[in-house]
Amino acid sequence: MSDEKITSEVLSPGAVLNSARLAKGFSIEEVSDKLHILASNLRALEEDRYDDVLKGDTFVKGYLRRYADHLGLDGAELVASYNENYARPETKIAGQAIKKPSKMAKTKQVIARGNNKRSFGRLFAFILLLILLVWLGLWLAKNHLIQEWLGVEQRSEQTPALLVLPQEQPVPELVDPELEATREIPSVVEVASSVEVDANLQEEALVEVASEVDSQLEVMPVKDSLKFELSADSWIEVRDADGQRLFADLVRGGREAVVDGEPPFNVIIGDGRGVKLSYNSRPLNFSYARNGYAEFSVP
Repeated sequence: MSDEKITSEVLSPGAVLNSARLAKGFSIEEVSDKLHILASNLRALEEDRYDDVLKGDTFVKGYLRRYADHLGLDGAELVASYNENYARPETKIAGQAIKKPSKMAKTKQVIARGNNKRSFGRLFAFILLLILLVWLGLWLAKNHLIQEWLGVEQRSEQTPALLVLPQEQPVPELVDPELEATREIPSVVEVASSVEVDANLQEEALVEVASEVDSQLEVMPVKDSLKFELSADSWIEVRDADGQRLFADLVRGGREAVVDGEPPFNVIIGDGRGVKLSYNSRPLNFSYARNGYAEFSVP
């Protein structure tokens, strides 16, 4: 078969696309990588299984045009053939044309994930609170010992002295006042030094805990975030800096999608006319084609 223009006067739109692709020697995977369209959707187009392509006429027509342009075909002619033979019938309500919905497959609900930065802040506050509780416990333990010493002294003062000695009580030895005055009394100095040593050990322990917490917080990665707010249905696909696909799905109007990962992001939007995009909570403007298709990198 030659590379001449193929029309859809006899063949269906899918047959025309399939014949043109085979004539040019392209595989489904090559076209998928070039147009950023899932291989399963391309096969559905070639087999005229249009209900399996994103569940909507808008996406089917857009994909037909892009596929036809890539193969050198007339996209408008293929779309016209699709509208005539495969598009869903319309009904009129109050003078407006409304398409009858076809059987729709359930799509998974996009749940916006919590911002990692908020989780990071909560973790930091929890660790700081834990350090304060440890310090308070050590401080209370030290003061509790002091209270016990004071309580022993008070009880000893309140205890009445025995006035009557046993009959066989030995006579105490006489103490020389001069020798007693020259004797060293190390108890107060030793107690003070031991308390000072305990305080130094507690301070060193707190410094070690704080340094360990800081090192763990520095290791924790902070990812960037993309937020999509949709007023109309659109296909969204996001890849990270390594080319790994982070998100690919049809998001319904009125919903949001939040994608976290390592920038720069490669973003594809099927119809950007009803999509608002923000990067790390800052609004981000992007351009798109007349049919709403957009492909760009962030940042």
